[in-house]
Amino acid sequence: MQHKKWAFIISGIVVLCCVSACGSFTDNEEKEISSNKWLDEKDYKNRLLENRVPISEYREDYKLETERIRNADYENLSFSSAEFADFPDGEEVSLLKEEELVVAPQESWDLIGQWLEETGKSDQVDMEKEVRIHTSEAGWQEDREYPYNYPALAEHMDLKDGRGAFISTRDCHYMVYYDMADGKMTEYLGKDELAIYEVEKVYTGDIEASGTLEEIGAQSYPLISGELTIQEGADLLTDYFDHGTVTTPADGVTLGVEKVNVFHLGDVYGYEYLTHRIYKGIPVSCQVYGGFQLVGCPYLPAEDSKYVYIVDDTGVSAYRGNSECMPLTELYTDSRIMGVEDAAQLLSEKLASGLRMDVEKLSMVYAPYDAETDNSDRMLLPSWKFEGTNHTKGEKLVAYVDVLTGDLYYYTIPERHQVK
Repeated sequence: MQHKKWAFIISGIVVLCCVSACGSFTDNEEKEISSNKWLDEKDYKNRLLENRVPISEYREDYKLETERIRNADYENLSFSSAEFADFPDGEEVSLLKEEELVVAPQESWDLIGQWLEETGKSDQVDMEKEVRIHTSEAGWQEDREYPYNYPALAEHMDLKDGRGAFISTRDCHYMVYYDMADGKMTEYLGKDELAIYEVEKVYTGDIEASGTLEEIGAQSYPLISGELTIQEGADLLTDYFDHGTVTTPADGVTLGVEKVNVFHLGDVYGYEYLTHRIYKGIPVSCQVYGGFQLVGCPYLPAEDSKYVYIVDDTGVSAYRGNSECMPLTELYTDSRIMGVEDAAQLLSEKLASGLRMDVEKLSMVYAPYDAETDNSDRMLLPSWKFEGTNHTKGEKLVAYVDVLTGDLYYYTIPERHQVK
């Protein structure tokens, strides 16, 4: 599947800027950087900051520094109401490369067959007819309705790549490594529609409650069958992806929950979990402001965004989004980082004039970063993440400061594009 692409648009729809720690940035200046530079391990190591501190010695300092920056007087930053995430576990951070999954057509065929067996759907699906393939290699037929406008995988087992293999019926939907719906929502609502609607947010827009697990995890609601607390649902989710699916997460990867929505589902409720990967104790940055696809930017944030649905007490019923199975390779690993106080000072110095940011949350994450080159791999950069609002324009503002190089990346989202 294609990653989300966000634009480099100076007019203000979305602005993504990349600034070197040793450079400067103003409204009228763009720092031109070769795309290959951001994929080059040697160049990255040449930009390492000298005055970094050992992680093992920094844990206590982190608490002191967050208190200092909360009370500091920055010209363009305010931390007075900021939430500071706990310092993550682990003694090292890495520059990571996320590689594309290589999936042979036969492997996709076998995974779909295994999933049908595990969900009890194998008697309902004629794989020869229903397993289709979304690929430019085989083309598609415009005069046929979905999903039959896509070619049957059984007729194209010689393709180079089987990642786009899927089934999509009224009973169930499954695309290898990307999304799944078991049809429970459509069946409960009496809808004569394809199960894929369950992961397209068709039934989940009527929100009853929303928050983090810490805020609303103890609440419980009646589901299609049984009643679970939101935390119990999250536990089922974790078990499903760590142990129970037909695929295995990449080495070092687990799944974490960023936010939960409780939605009305007819006379009962369902839980929608926005999840993200965690690599060796450090979360991959999660995108919570809504998605949009814009073009023209050579540097693209592609943050994690996987929605998981639980609508009864048996476990995960549907999901869609970034796969936890994407292989991650450590290109460079280090035990010393830039402290958060230095990162805040750098951010204050490098932000474009006119930006006045109220920081609402600060955390250490892996920041996904795409470079539009022939190489489709992405980088995950260990970074301090500053989330907040630029009140000058009513924009959401997300900024990353790389904890190894001090490189700064930030983008803004105007109010009209924000998810309420």
